[in-house]
Amino acid sequence: FRRKLLAQGYQACGKKTRITGVRYNSSASYSNDNSQIKNIDSLVVGVYSDLSLTPASKRIDSILNGYISSTLSVTKGFKGANSSSLIIYPPSLNNASTPSRIALVGLGSKTPPENVSDNSITSDPSESIRSASAIGVRALWNDGAQNIGVESFGSAQAAAEGATLATFRYNNLKTEKHNKNSSTTTPPTLSFMGEPSEASEWSTGSVIATAQNFARRLVSTPANLMTPTIFSSEVSKAFSEKSNPKVEVIVRDQAWAEEQNMGLFLGVSRGSSEPLSFVQVHYKTGLPGKTLVLVGKGVTFDSGGISIKPALDMGHMRADMTGAASVVSTVLALSSLDQITSSSSSTPTTPYSEIIALTPLCENMCDGKAIRPGDVLTAKDGTTVEVDNTDAEGRLILADALLYAQELIKSNASGGEIIDVATLTGAVDIALGGGCMGAWSGSDEMWSRLERAGRASGERAWRLPLFSTYGKMVKGTYSDLRNVGYGAGGGRRGSAGASTGASFLKQFVSQDHWAHLDIASLSKMSGNDVPWGHASTLEAPSVRMLVEYARSQRQNNNN
Repeated sequence: FRRKLLAQGYQACGKKTRITGVRYNSSASYSNDNSQIKNIDSLVVGVYSDLSLTPASKRIDSILNGYISSTLSVTKGFKGANSSSLIIYPPSLNNASTPSRIALVGLGSKTPPENVSDNSITSDPSESIRSASAIGVRALWNDGAQNIGVESFGSAQAAAEGATLATFRYNNLKTEKHNKNSSTTTPPTLSFMGEPSEASEWSTGSVIATAQNFARRLVSTPANLMTPTIFSSEVSKAFSEKSNPKVEVIVRDQAWAEEQNMGLFLGVSRGSSEPLSFVQVHYKTGLPGKTLVLVGKGVTFDSGGISIKPALDMGHMRADMTGAASVVSTVLALSSLDQITSSSSSTPTTPYSEIIALTPLCENMCDGKAIRPGDVLTAKDGTTVEVDNTDAEGRLILADALLYAQELIKSNASGGEIIDVATLTGAVDIALGGGCMGAWSGSDEMWSRLERAGRASGERAWRLPLFSTYGKMVKGTYSDLRNVGYGAGGGRRGSAGASTGASFLKQFVSQDHWAHLDIASLSKMSGNDVPWGHASTLEAPSVRMLVEYARSQRQNNNN
């Protein structure tokens, strides 16, 4: 029997596997307690590296009269390692309502390995769960599943995040004629297969991941279909559909930017025929507390301007507004969580009195009106900036937005915090690769909270320096500042590019509670770079991290 079973073949590590017909009693039937699985065609369950089942998997295995454990006992090759998976196909017995596919996903060891630093992502159980859930859903969807049940794996929120992220693929532009695998066009429906007490956690994870999928759709859309005007319209529509009276979306135009004397923002935008836009999203919680302002870089296409980029992969520059997409999606998630928890809990979603997203939106193009290398622009506060390189445009539009953010905070007697998010430099990608984003902050307290939020959300950050040396490197020769740093003592241009970029922004921030996140190292990920990825879809990192940052203060509101 075993030889016959193994002859049917199996493949581990995330690839499709067909193992069928495991039964030890020809008269066996599934448990009558199958209410949880009667409306689904597929299941995702967890297996540890010793081939033992999670508590939820054991319950499902019991409903199936031991089918999962029996299959594991005769299967070679699948060892329950992290990121591995195995699809099995249960037989239908006595006309019982049973899933046609079960994805077994590896969770690794039950206990974390000894002597592993907290800086190791592998030491974070929630990240293993998030990945396992995504791998299982993606494998089943590729196999044609349309109604997938997912267990909690011990963290329903992380499981929901991974599963929901795995149901998004940017394939809006494929016509039916050219879409050979139309069965994977429609996202599957997800059902939670855990305990009722975990349902609220599942809902939380689903809301957060759905908001992140909105950001992924924005950044994956071609630039001609996601101009500043269209981006603004999409954001307005997304919040309008939620009908949350606590949220206000304001879309500003060029006339407003001129009134605000945003010379840096206006300068970058003038090389494009597409009008600029500046979106403000205000979420007023109704609670006393600080204001949190999230500022996102919103260059909807970056050609580099006169300092034009190489042609190779320039199309990826449609995603140079990932920071903007991430911050509006963060507020979308937080305000949506408020709606689903306000009726069931007296605990607020976040302790901040107001959370604001600011997104300066424009294209960086190179027509006859474009800024030139050597031009000098004037910021909102009167600071003059020499444009040494037109491809260092993100810091210019962020500088004006940061100045405006501080004006908004001044109206709150309790003060506030600012976090800007941007695909700012290629240098951070060289420094950190796809392992984490770069973070800079003059506040040890803010950094500590960001670091914890990154670890909990699976979107990690690494703190890089803001030494005064880097500030000196962006001082101008015939203006106050230049937008590209030079090495100490007049050394080569571009030295410490990630930190000089952050230091340039710091020149426009007068308050201590500010942090800068350079997500350029993570925004290039797609396809198999992440467990929920797809070749057609770009990622929008920092949404989960920022949501966790804002929500974590609910338990630790002592700042």
